[in-house]
Amino acid sequence: MESQQNVGPCMAALGMPEEMIQKMLAPKNVISLSLTENTDGSFTSSTEQSLAPELNSTTTFKIGETVKVSKPWPMVATITKSSENTWHNRAVMGDKTMVSESTVNNYGMTIHATIEGTALSFTEEFKKVSPK
Repeated sequence: MESQQNVGPCMAALGMPEEMIQKMLAPKNVISLSLTENTDGSFTSSTEQSLAPELNSTTTFKIGETVKVSKPWPMVATITKSSENTWHNRAVMGDKTMVSESTVNNYGMTIHATIEGTALSFTEEFKKVSPK
């Protein structure tokens, strides 16, 4: 992750402990995100964090289908695609729902998200590493 705005308050609203938020947002924490299309048409998304490995996760999903996720915290997520470069994710975590839009561009990927029922939102910017 290259930059972020307001991630901490949003993660706190979702119930993430402050200690975990601090590790996730530490300047030396390297967050890597990869997305791979599989031969069956599904996608595998993996996130790795150098200083917060308890937040590492790998999820395989198909566009438009709902998938249950257990790590890093339980949720039910549905990902849809609105264009070639834009994906929408609706993740329900207990009584909280996060809605995000991920847009791939020549630099990498930008994620904008909101927590439903609140005024909270955040933005994350990821730099493309591969393929160049």
